[in-house]
Amino acid sequence: QAYTSAYDYFIRCLYEIPVSDPEFYAFLSGFFDSDGCLIHDNKGAKTYTYLDFSNSDRQLLEDIRRRLLDRGFHPTRIYERKPSKTPIKQINKVWRFKIGKQKEVSELIRRMKKWSWKVSCYGL
Repeated sequence: QAYTSAYDYFIRCLYEIPVSDPEFYAFLSGFFDSDGCLIHDNKGAKTYTYLDFSNSDRQLLEDIRRRLLDRGFHPTRIYERKPSKTPIKQINKVWRFKIGKQKEVSELIRRMKKWSWKVSCYGL
């Protein structure tokens, strides 16, 4: 692939998600640290735990989601996140998907733990 400048190279590399498993999970760990969240949601007597991935770049989320599907995970479809009720104005649309199957949450956390400071902070 030909690059016309260092800037062009840098911008294209930002959107080239690694293919190999170790590199992908390292990338996903960094993405999770910046744009992900582990959520515990109480629904009556039951608590659901899921991983949430959000970003204003829908195509980036589509690429990550596709890589997760290729690895046997079952993320939700991508949908627009509702704007927060804080007085801070949201400039761009924010998109998200979740992984909610408990075995998949545990497995993905296990695979990201090596690189993610956020996962380590959760004590998982």
